[in-house]
Amino acid sequence: MRPLEGIRTLQVDGDGAARTLSVGVGSQTDVDVVPREPRVLPVHPTAGEPVAELRIYADDARGLVTRLSQGREQPRPADAGELAR
Repeated sequence: MRPLEGIRTLQVDGDGAARTLSVGVGSQTDVDVVPREPRVLPVHPTAGEPVAELRIYADDARGLVTRLSQGREQPRPADAGELAR
């Protein structure tokens, strides 16, 4: 687990290409997600600027990492209905 400063749920650290968004629960994170390239995430603290890393807390950290590692190879349940039409 990685502690965050203060009790803020969303915290942006760094600047430019090295920006990191931390989404904490109980002021802690336990999963680091590093996309292939910086991404713009639709949350206010990033001010529309891309982030190079996302740090989050997950109840099932292993399950989340497994799912993220699979990428978009399998459709998500919401997508499955659209594909069946």
